[in-house]
Amino acid sequence: MDYYDYKGEFTQESMEGLKFDNSKPMPGAMVKIFPDALMEVGKCIEYGTHKYPEVDNWKKVENAEQRYLDALMRHLLKHHRGDREDDESHLLHLSHVAWNALAILQLYLEGIYKDDN
Repeated sequence: MDYYDYKGEFTQESMEGLKFDNSKPMPGAMVKIFPDALMEVGKCIEYGTHKYPEVDNWKKVENAEQRYLDALMRHLLKHHRGDREDDESHLLHLSHVAWNALAILQLYLEGIYKDDN
């Protein structure tokens, strides 16, 4: 079969699709790289929707970045002391660590949390 290559030149070779996306973010790859971890963070989100029904409640918390950092550290310390599961949610402490890290990052990226240090 005859094709035109990406330079617009005629070729009879089999056509290969090209997409120039080097050096661009690959958020879709997260699903392949971290499927289990993302599912665990999703469980935290699902738990939070029952505890705090307003979807953006987490963004409205006063001094949110410090409070989420404190929560992240509490969960991380509990994990490192050998306590794997949160008593309240029955989810892994490391899942809560990841959620809190993502919350801090999102607040920073949205300009809600400004790193003044």
